[in-house]
Amino acid sequence: EQLLADYLKIFTTVDQRNRVILKPKELDIYLPEKNLAVEYSGMYWHSHGTEEEERKNKNSHYNKYVNCGNKGIRLITIYESEWLERSYAIKRLLRNAIGKSKGKLMARKCELKKVEHTEARDFYEKYHPQGGTGSGEHYGLYWKNKLVACMRFTYGANDRGIGATKRVWTLTRYATRVTISGGASKLFKAFIQEHNPTEVKSFSDNRYFSGAMYKQLEFELVEETTPDYQVWRMIMFFIN
Repeated sequence: EQLLADYLKIFTTVDQRNRVILKPKELDIYLPEKNLAVEYSGMYWHSHGTEEEERKNKNSHYNKYVNCGNKGIRLITIYESEWLERSYAIKRLLRNAIGKSKGKLMARKCELKKVEHTEARDFYEKYHPQGGTGSGEHYGLYWKNKLVACMRFTYGANDRGIGATKRVWTLTRYATRVTISGGASKLFKAFIQEHNPTEVKSFSDNRYFSGAMYKQLEFELVEETTPDYQVWRMIMFFIN
């Protein structure tokens, strides 16, 4: 948590452990100039060991997210495992959120090509907070032969909630190396032109994203799903 706060102090004012805004609840990191709050959740303290704990605390993070939203504050929640595994992607996410992204390109000046799975996976691993796990078709933008934006579509992925009985194309990843003006639109249009799908859906994780990209792509919000669980594993070594 302190490492995150120290990093954000490079760019803006940081108020730590604020107990005024959501009194008596605490905000780990609050950026008053950006109307942004960041929660750092250690895996030990924010895990549920029993069904009773899961039932009692399932909505705790979601409720804080909603309460922040009601006060005009965007809340980003980062888990310890995510910070340890993908700190570079998390830092980029936060810089984008406070308007301090590094570098900018115009999509019309980039070359659009299909991307091989290995190259796309490695790109997501570095630049997307959820990593590169998963399969699908990848569309990329290249600047001087360097991949700078990549979007993945998977058929039948994450079919849950409303409409889960039918299989459709899902936009499952979008990541950029730098800010690409018009990048998402150009890649999405290329996919539509090739496959001409009757429907495309996607899921936006409210812990990270505001959903602004989907408005640009003219997606329609169908539902806001309830909080879901994640499974993580810690390997411990004992030396005698």
